[in-house]
Amino acid sequence: MVFFGVAIVLAILLTPQRRQFAQKWIWLVGFVALVIALPNIIWQIDRGWPTWALLHGIAKSNKNVVLSPWEFFFQQITLMNPATFPLWFGGLIWLLVSHEGRRYRVIAFTYLIALTEFVVMHGKNYYLAPAYPMLFAAGGVAQTGDCVSRRRVSGRLRTGRSPHFITGEIARLFARDSFRGPTNGNVAYCGITPTLCRPIRLGGDGALGRTSLRQLACE
Repeated sequence: MVFFGVAIVLAILLTPQRRQFAQKWIWLVGFVALVIALPNIIWQIDRGWPTWALLHGIAKSNKNVVLSPWEFFFQQITLMNPATFPLWFGGLIWLLVSHEGRRYRVIAFTYLIALTEFVVMHGKNYYLAPAYPMLFAAGGVAQTGDCVSRRRVSGRLRTGRSPHFITGEIARLFARDSFRGPTNGNVAYCGITPTLCRPIRLGGDGALGRTSLRQLACE
């Protein structure tokens, strides 16, 4: 927790979000986090910092394999499943270089700083695992934003083998089952319950039409 806390503070200082330190709320949140961690801190002090002693002893014993920066990074790919690498790494790149992701760049800096901390201190490869959900989320937002952008470009969907078309065709296979929810006349609801969902217009036979599915694929 301390490593991620330090990474978050440094990341905020490196971005325009540092102006948040002039607001009272960030200090209030920091105080709440300190109160939550206080029992553990008191326990550590009372017992002579056993966690630090354990980590120091492991480092002295050469029990852990010391990984180079590249080895540590490649193990992150393996740990998170190589199939997910395009998603979370794409999210990281989106946060760093895209115009839309720039305002959330503090997330990318938090990840990179935490990665550097664990590489320098020879941490275990799974120590960085809690940082990946935010990169998965960023990757999903990046993919959604790209899909929306494609919809705004005239004539983009004229090619019948575009990824957008394929997504719609895959969705169409499940139209009569997966996408058919509670109905009201010729309106179906996309989601869990009608009160929390967006209505989608159905065809005459109660199934989603191809146009609606293509729209749904990007929404």
